[in-house]
Amino acid sequence: MAACVLGGALTMGGTTLAYNYGVGAIWLGGVAAFSIFLLSLFLRTKLSNMRILSACEGFGVFYGPQARVLSAVVMMVYMFMVGVV
Repeated sequence: MAACVLGGALTMGGTTLAYNYGVGAIWLGGVAAFSIFLLSLFLRTKLSNMRILSACEGFGVFYGPQARVLSAVVMMVYMFMVGVV
């Protein structure tokens, strides 16, 4: 899950934001990394016991297969928007 957040979208998007708006835009990566660290402290064992690897799988576990498909569609739209920008 951390690889999805701290992957190409954050590195490429973060450098573009820093180029356009200055060094102050780098806080985005720091906040994302810090929040993932905090989530791992509190939710590590729960997520390991559930054996999920993505947010879409988590939605499927909690809300059913329709929510999993809907979250996958939302993620695809998000990734398309990241790729276009």
